[in-house]
Amino acid sequence: MFFQKRGSLQNYYMYHGGTNFGRTSGGPYITTSYDYDAPLDEYGNLRQPKYGHLKDLHSVIKSIEKILVHGEYVDTNYSDNVTVTKYTLDSTSVCFINNRNDNKDVNVTLDGNTHLLPAWSVSILPDCKTVAFNSAKIKAQTTVMVKKANMVEKEPESLKWSWMRENLTPFMTDEKGSYRKNELLEQIVTSTDQSDYLWYRTSLDHKGEASYTLFVNTTGHELYAFVNGMLVGKNHSPNGVFVFQLESAIKLHDGKNYISLLNATIGLKNYGPLFEKMPAGIVGGPVKLIDNNGTGIDLSNSSWSYKAGLAGDYRQIHLDKPGYR
Repeated sequence: MFFQKRGSLQNYYMYHGGTNFGRTSGGPYITTSYDYDAPLDEYGNLRQPKYGHLKDLHSVIKSIEKILVHGEYVDTNYSDNVTVTKYTLDSTSVCFINNRNDNKDVNVTLDGNTHLLPAWSVSILPDCKTVAFNSAKIKAQTTVMVKKANMVEKEPESLKWSWMRENLTPFMTDEKGSYRKNELLEQIVTSTDQSDYLWYRTSLDHKGEASYTLFVNTTGHELYAFVNGMLVGKNHSPNGVFVFQLESAIKLHDGKNYISLLNATIGLKNYGPLFEKMPAGIVGGPVKLIDNNGTGIDLSNSSWSYKAGLAGDYRQIHLDKPGYR
């Protein structure tokens, strides 16, 4: 949203938080969050009092739209860092009083009326007499969203649950992926925000049968490991510490063996310094097969096939289409 003043253009960004992604030239997709305490959060919930405060501002600006667009204005300096901007159209006037002092409140007398301006604030007077809005004075309702345990509403009797079995067979080989890389990639960038699930899949030829320990180092949040179509292990990050390891005993047979790793994210950090650079997934690994002697095979730079999502994602069962029961 933009506010125009002759010779300048001002805006605030963003009004509605969310996530987007783009692609560098010839490179991977990059996911970016822009939910920096926006008035509407990523899910459309109101963030009060910020939303209400801006709503009040918009209401005042709308009421004086004609004079701002068509009127003439004059800036008058009342003192250091205090300016009055007066718009005039025909016989009507609108005044803006601007206090640019970052730590000092000021009193400004305008047409015989004295107005108190908090530090670093602007007052809008639609008739140059009465303050209708001050940027530092919050009148909107304050609300806080909280999570309460054991407060689930009773299910309506008409609410019915259905379920479907997730078909994992297409993901048990390293074929039909979106693309391949000889490295373990970061999940958020690689999945391009299509899903909270990303498959890391590879294969290796092995002579004879042998037992190994499958070792995976990941930045989580949840990991499932399959070897030749069988679930061999799972693990998750405890207490929000998103770096953990999975170690599972496996057996390889003679010939080609397939290793499929399903990594899932459960909410992403959206605050704090450099939060957008927090990695997720099995980025860098390592992923190893360790034998009884403590040596083995490092698969980190093998040919990995990547695929975002589960079968349910591609069937769009979340849209509640007929037949998905």
